[in-house]
Amino acid sequence: MELITNTEFDTLERFASMIAKSGMGGFKTPEQAMVGLMLATAEGIPIGRVIHEYHIINGKLALKSEVILARFQRAGGILRYVRNSESIVEVVASHPSGGELSIQWTIERAKKAGLTANPTWQKHPAAMLRARAVTEAVRAVYPACLSGLIEESEAIRSLRPVFRFGRCCPRRT
Repeated sequence: MELITNTEFDTLERFASMIAKSGMGGFKTPEQAMVGLMLATAEGIPIGRVIHEYHIINGKLALKSEVILARFQRAGGILRYVRNSESIVEVVASHPSGGELSIQWTIERAKKAGLTANPTWQKHPAAMLRARAVTEAVRAVYPACLSGLIEESEAIRSLRPVFRFGRCCPRRT
């Protein structure tokens, strides 16, 4: 485990304050932004990418679905869309370490899970179905890419732990 110096911690605090003031990424307080910055530091992610990769939803730190997919692909994963509409999304995900899996999310499944009352689901059902399908597939096939985090659409209703520290897919150089 790498420790940060007092100077680095002070720098992170200043960045956290700026991020919270900007409101970007849903970070409303310096403490929320600091958690995101500390996780990014632990994962070797440049701190400037925090607002791009992480988002606070209902007080929970979450990864954006496109970031989950990008991490999966950088780690050697392949994701193929079989169907993609406002009523059904089916993906096939594969990774050398995790095999292959087909995941399907339908609007009926989302309704049964109580998700579709959310305004974002009503405005962008295909995007929300894609986010759920991608996240479920990646979590099942190669969960290291999620670093124990949940995806944005999961944060809306999730009672799972917010995160645990760990390394994500290959460190950026």
